[in-house]
Amino acid sequence: MTSDARGGAEAALAEAVVRVHERALDVRAADPAAVDTAAADNLADALTGGNPASLVSTAVTAEGVEVLTTAGVRVEEGGGLFYEQATLGACLLTSATAGSSAGDVGERGTVTTEAVACPAGMTPVVDSAPVQATTIEVERLESPVPMSRPAPCFSGSDDCEGGG
Repeated sequence: MTSDARGGAEAALAEAVVRVHERALDVRAADPAAVDTAAADNLADALTGGNPASLVSTAVTAEGVEVLTTAGVRVEEGGGLFYEQATLGACLLTSATAGSSAGDVGERGTVTTEAVACPAGMTPVVDSAPVQATTIEVERLESPVPMSRPAPCFSGSDDCEGGG
């Protein structure tokens, strides 16, 4: 892998970490108090898009729930006969602490997402092919669980606040 393609893959993988974190925040906003197996499974389904190949494990801990998933990216730089391709993957640990459903932001728990070393034998997959797992240098993301966001409102649907 050359530096241009690898640099693009590292940037794309860092963006994937942010997307996983944002999905976890959305899921937890709907039910920040849940810290049981069903909550861990619900979070895992949201983070993997229902793709069981990217789920490594779920756990209920004393602090909340944890979901270990894989993420992978493929990046192509250049074109024609002179293109470079890079694929990278990482394991991501997303942890959610319990909070209060009735509380304000700050009282609704937190979500943390970070890249971690993959367990022995676990290889991230991109387009059905195993890829090099790397521990990427990305900032550990930690955010308070936000208030639940209202469902999207479509003009004319009569389910919008203040009418359609």
